[in-house]
Amino acid sequence: MKTRLPVFPDTERVRGCCLPVAPPAPPAEVEALSALLKAVADPARLQILHLLRAAAAPVCVCDLTAALDIGQPTVSHHLARLKEAGLVMSRKRGVWAYYALATNLPAPAAAILALIP
Repeated sequence: MKTRLPVFPDTERVRGCCLPVAPPAPPAEVEALSALLKAVADPARLQILHLLRAAAAPVCVCDLTAALDIGQPTVSHHLARLKEAGLVMSRKRGVWAYYALATNLPAPAAAILALIP
């Protein structure tokens, strides 16, 4: 038995799409979200965020290095990326820097942090 396919009326095709789609998101918002997602898209950075979220006080880089079993330059690199994204803040005490989660995070950043165990 042959199945007949429905015949659609001739309609003017809209530049490369069959159905209208939503307009593109605002470029500034897309760039900000992209930068945020890039900052957390690394297992070591997610671990750092987990440790900072669980900490009752700012955490020294030396403690993060020991907890993650990776070198201090690598931890500092990851912390710099997280700081650039506005996720962490730091304070220097002597030769060490102490890190904590940033306060007043934008909603997308807070939502991402809420996903970290």
